[in-house]
Amino acid sequence: MGSIQLDPVAQRREIEAAIAREEQLLRQVVLLIQQGVAFARWPNELLEALCAALFTSGNPGEERKAATLSQHLFRSPTPALPLPSRAEIDSAQRRLAERLRADLPGLTRLGAGLRCGQSPDEAGASDH
Repeated sequence: MGSIQLDPVAQRREIEAAIAREEQLLRQVVLLIQQGVAFARWPNELLEALCAALFTSGNPGEERKAATLSQHLFRSPTPALPLPSRAEIDSAQRRLAERLRADLPGLTRLGAGLRCGQSPDEAGASDH
């Protein structure tokens, strides 16, 4: 049986496109957090990625990163967010969740996620 040879140029483009998409989604999540947009108003894809970043199991290292992210964003090891709606997340969503765990603490202020958990009225009132 012959093996399938992947075109290295096409493979590289695919990887670069995936990385660029992760960067774009990371920037969107940072912006939503910085602006204090209520989680109810987040695009599903981004909310699911954040939930996946905060709730992980099976890998002690990733669990520590998830707890660190939760503590950073919400000042609590257990944020008041829904569990990811999908039991299984695809590899792109898993990579984005890992990216959020790694990068969000350095890109957001301590406690920045607290405003996102408020109702839109409460978030607006805290700005005055």
